[in-house]
Amino acid sequence: MSPEIVLQPIKEISGIVKLPGSKSLSNRILLLAALSEGTTVLDNLLNSDDVHYMLGTAMRPLTATVTAAGGNSSYILDGVPRMRQRPIGD
Repeated sequence: MSPEIVLQPIKEISGIVKLPGSKSLSNRILLLAALSEGTTVLDNLLNSDDVHYMLGTAMRPLTATVTAAGGNSSYILDGVPRMRQRPIGD
């Protein structure tokens, strides 16, 4: 049996990552950004229908995801104007 390896959590990561245009990568990075602490700025997401739908229709699953992630942070989730017409309650 291999010895146990315990990895300590990473306290902070910063930098710039440039990825090729991909709807799969764009949707995954949106979810990762929702799960990360602090502020994440995303530029140049792929301009596709799937990514646009992820920005609007995924608001409810992302709300559940950040709630499940826990922590003492506050979150600001914003989407397309249509989502503001259908607010999510407590």
